[in-house]
Amino acid sequence: MRKVAITLHKLLQRINISIENKIDLVNSYRKIAINANFNLRKDKVTAAFSCKMKNTMTTIITIVVSMGYTMKEFAGEYNQVFDFISRAL
Repeated sequence: MRKVAITLHKLLQRINISIENKIDLVNSYRKIAINANFNLRKDKVTAAFSCKMKNTMTTIITIVVSMGYTMKEFAGEYNQVFDFISRAL
């Protein structure tokens, strides 16, 4: 659960501001919820980022896609977090 939250934070940090997508930039929990076409409430997005509750895979997929990433990108970032934590233990 923590690895998912860490991965979501890392993906959110990777969003770069560019002139082309400045209007559509998804850089907050509220914008993620709005970009998900109201399939998610802001409090559910906030809970996913803060590890306050277990998330369903549907919630994770919706958040990742609404940030503009693919699940392949999420998996790559998740593996890096998992490897880092595994080495630290």
